[in-house]
Amino acid sequence: KISVPFNTSIEEKINNFIVDEYANWEINLLDIIKSNHSGTFTSQMETTFLIDNLWGVRVKTNRWPMSSFEYSYNFNLNNGEIFEFKDLFRSWKFNDLATLMENKIINSDLKCVDQNIIFDLNLNRPFYLTENSIKIIFKKYEVACGAAGPITIELTYDEIRDYINPNGLLGYIKS
Repeated sequence: KISVPFNTSIEEKINNFIVDEYANWEINLLDIIKSNHSGTFTSQMETTFLIDNLWGVRVKTNRWPMSSFEYSYNFNLNNGEIFEFKDLFRSWKFNDLATLMENKIINSDLKCVDQNIIFDLNLNRPFYLTENSIKIIFKKYEVACGAAGPITIELTYDEIRDYINPNGLLGYIKS
């Protein structure tokens, strides 16, 4: 549970969301177990940042040897709402941001990145913030071979400064 001392209704809203999401993860895991798949099932939840009035949490679920998933939720503690990837950036800079992300992926040291990737910037893309960067999550098979699992790329705030919406949530913190 998260504690928001200055506003109990926001605290309740966020905690209810987390409880509901956790229940969904448990249902998914039970469905997998009932289908007689063998293997190891783990789930890990961690806070990725708490900056001013923004809080992020990342959930990693592994179902070895089958697959792994990574989710992220980012909350505005002023209103308890989830904010999305598209909320952080200037809309007219999305294409430039997509090109930057594509170049990061292609030039990464991953062995099985698709060099002919046709990149589609999903504006609801999972991400999480850290003190110095934004980490963007790609699903298994989205930009590389399945053996690579989910891929996370890192863009520092210096790299994306020109793309950040100065009136958005991140703009107030990193401007």
